[in-house]
Amino acid sequence: MKRIGIFLLSIVSLSIFSSCRESKTYRIGVSQCSQDDWRSKMNDEINREIMFHPEASMEIRSADDSNEKQIADIRYFKDNGFDIIIAAPNEADAITPVIKEVYESGTPVIIFDRNINGDSYTAYQGVDNFEIGKSAAHYGRHLVGAGGKVIEIYGLPGSTPAIERHEGFVKGAESEGLNIVATAFGNWNYEDAASVCDSLFAVHPDI
Repeated sequence: MKRIGIFLLSIVSLSIFSSCRESKTYRIGVSQCSQDDWRSKMNDEINREIMFHPEASMEIRSADDSNEKQIADIRYFKDNGFDIIIAAPNEADAITPVIKEVYESGTPVIIFDRNINGDSYTAYQGVDNFEIGKSAAHYGRHLVGAGGKVIEIYGLPGSTPAIERHEGFVKGAESEGLNIVATAFGNWNYEDAASVCDSLFAVHPDI
C-alpha cells in the first residue's frame, strides 16, 4: 500500500517554499474523509514519513464520513495558519466550496484519492478510476461469461471515485457483453453493501 508518494509532493513543495523564506517549521494539515483500515495504514505511513523531516510537522484529522466535520476540519487548518492542507474530499459537491475558499486565500491545497469539482487546488494525486471500473467489468466477464447478469455495488453518493468507477464499469460492461440488472450504493462500507446485496439478490434470484 504505497500511498506515501502523495505526501512526498508536499515535502517537495515545502522545500521550494523554504528556499525563499526564513527557516521555520512548516505545518501540514491532513483532512481524511473517513476512518478505516486502509486510511489507518496510510496515516501510519504519513506519520512515519514526517519523522524524516524536522522542518515540518503534521496534524491528521478524520471527518468520519461527515461533510460538515470535514468542512470544519479544513477551516480549522486554514484559521490556525497551517502552511499546506492535504485533503481527501468526502463528497465533491459539499467539499468543493471550502477547498476553493482555502485555495483562493493563498494556502496551497493538495487533493488526493478523491477529487472536487473544478480545479481550485494546487495539485491532485489519484488514480484513473474510470479505468478501474472498466477493469472490474473485464474481470466480471471472466467470472460469469459474456451475456452474464451482474449487480453493481458502488461507493458513496457524490464521491468522485464511486462516480468515475461506475461510469467505467458501465462502459466496460457494454463492451464486455455484461447485463447490469441493478445498481446500488454500498457507501464504502461492508455492512451497508451486504445489506443492499441481500435485498437485490431477493429481487434478482437468478444472479
